[in-house]
Amino acid sequence: MKLLMIILDESVRDEVESVLSRHGVDGYTEIPMVLGEGLSGKKLSSRLHPGANSIVFTIIDDSKLEEIRSALLATCTGRASDPGCPKPIHIAVLKVEEFL
Repeated sequence: MKLLMIILDESVRDEVESVLSRHGVDGYTEIPMVLGEGLSGKKLSSRLHPGANSIVFTIIDDSKLEEIRSALLATCTGRASDPGCPKPIHIAVLKVEEFL
């Protein structure tokens, strides 16, 4: 099993939820309105640094990893509102020994 920690720009939240649903992910946990600084700049939900991220956690079967990973990263492709698509999604994959 793998734990996916998906850090996403709030603008793609619905797309991420849709990807998870289409790929049979039946449960996840979201931490909304996460503030910070990274490759795409500061997201502090302020006038000077607008925007925020969310973090979504889900546990998946190892066999589903590549298809879900690819589908999540593809949410960037073809976004007319954001032609540069400054990596609005980051994914950390962690091994899960046990989930009760």
